[in-house]
Amino acid sequence: MHRRAFWIGIGLLLLAARLCHWNVVWVEEGYPTAAALEMLRGKALYRDIWFDKPPLFPMLYLLWGAQAGVVLRVAGAAFGLLAAWAAARAARVFWGEREALWAAGLTAFFLTFDTPSAVMALTPDLLTVPLQFAAVGLAAGGLPLWAGVCAGLAVLFNAKGLLILAVCMVWQWRRAHVVATGFAAPVAVALGWMGWQGALPAFWQQVWVWGAGYSREMMFAQPWLEGARRTVNWGGFHAALLAGAGWAAWKERDWRWSVWLAVSLGAVFLGWRFFPRYYFHLLPVMVLLAARGWASLPKRWALAAALLLAIPLARFGPRYVALAQGKAWGIWRCTRARPGRRRSCGRAPGPAIRYWSGGTGRSCTA
Repeated sequence: MHRRAFWIGIGLLLLAARLCHWNVVWVEEGYPTAAALEMLRGKALYRDIWFDKPPLFPMLYLLWGAQAGVVLRVAGAAFGLLAAWAAARAARVFWGEREALWAAGLTAFFLTFDTPSAVMALTPDLLTVPLQFAAVGLAAGGLPLWAGVCAGLAVLFNAKGLLILAVCMVWQWRRAHVVATGFAAPVAVALGWMGWQGALPAFWQQVWVWGAGYSREMMFAQPWLEGARRTVNWGGFHAALLAGAGWAAWKERDWRWSVWLAVSLGAVFLGWRFFPRYYFHLLPVMVLLAARGWASLPKRWALAAALLLAIPLARFGPRYVALAQGKAWGIWRCTRARPGRRRSCGRAPGPAIRYWSGGTGRSCTA
């Protein structure tokens, strides 16, 4: 009964938070929605539609008919619940039931109280979170073939899924060939499908060639310094994870966790962009370590450490309340500047559907 109530609570949290955004469409989800709508009209991805992300990203949006509004937000809540479940399963493989509940709770919390453009929009970086939990958990549990399958599915959402494959092989280095076989299966199916559609050359150009060129363009004069600054900021915001993970690292002392952490941090730095959504590659390893740390702390210390969750809760909790009350927090209307005057922006209510750019943090309403 206790476990059932716990999972019902997680589901309600995820659903309530996302329904607050039912009338907002983020740019990051408008992109795959547009591609999915064209696919529903009979066009072939890459051959007839220019798209620079792997194929499962827009195809996922076909599951709910590329609809926005309530349907999209319910899908987001279901995804968050799936990620929490995958975290719990992985933690159970490594340790036990107590750590599993901590992992599920922390996953649901940080997929709610974080940068809205990152946690609300089902983007490639976010979509790999449950697959990373599952892949490494299966590898640690002695199922290398299925671990490879999960890594293969991840790379069909995000090219950085190749790094998940590397982490799986750390846990199953003696059976790396089995992991590679599992990885090849979904990738081969996807390549065969694109070849049958006549889209394979376009897929290579749009996803890999263009993507590599995009990654070479530097956004910052000193990318290492900018990356360090944003990572420190992320760590401060996720102090609850850092506290638990630090205690677990002291207790575990398993070199494979250090490798996983280093690979995940490399995924954040790859491309030198450091958008909030890139830090989702760091979330699974930090959540599992934090779950272990919090579960092994004395109850008094665990309750004290839980106060660190007030940082993200205070930062983003009030925004959900404002949205639920119909207030247009953070929505901006931009007006063109007259000759001799600067362009100005001011807060104003938007239309029924608001299009928001997570990259800039602002949106213009029509």
